[in-house]
Amino acid sequence: PEPFASVGAKAYDVLTRTGDGQLADIILDKAAMDFTLKKANETKNTFLTGYFELLNTVSDIKIAVRCAKTAKNRAFAEEALSEKSSINRDGLITAALSGFDAVADYVNQSGFPEIAAALKESMSEFERVTDNMITDYMKKSGYVSLGIEPLVSYIHNKQLEVQNVRIIMSAKLHRLSEDVIRSKLREFA
Repeated sequence: PEPFASVGAKAYDVLTRTGDGQLADIILDKAAMDFTLKKANETKNTFLTGYFELLNTVSDIKIAVRCAKTAKNRAFAEEALSEKSSINRDGLITAALSGFDAVADYVNQSGFPEIAAALKESMSEFERVTDNMITDYMKKSGYVSLGIEPLVSYIHNKQLEVQNVRIIMSAKLHRLSEDVIRSKLREFA
């Protein structure tokens, strides 16, 4: 169905014409992010809209960090970043083109100081902090007994369980201490 038929065709064209799988992937990811937020807005459910806005914002910050670390150009960043997040897209692109520290500073100025601090610490801490921010948002669902909120929170928690099992397995494989493992685990809503 649209818009994915045309987006899929565009991604296929990019892949066959340029062989750039990463660019094809970001075309699909951006379309999915924008589509989910559009559908959430159509429900007029503020919880769902807020959840997908937060996901888009976190995804855009992750993309900007990756663009900065791999020295991607403006065209790539414009293609990758969502049109619909809580952070100014043009400012984030400009920061990404200026480097990693500029992204961290811009994120801090944009009202996400905990993400900026985590970015400066490590990418692992950045991932943990952003996951925990989403979990904190999910905690709002505990006050709703009828509606979509508990279901979304349940699915989110199941995804975190799987992620935590992967973290534990990888940490055990690398013989990390229990304290280090605990510091890497995600919180539940």
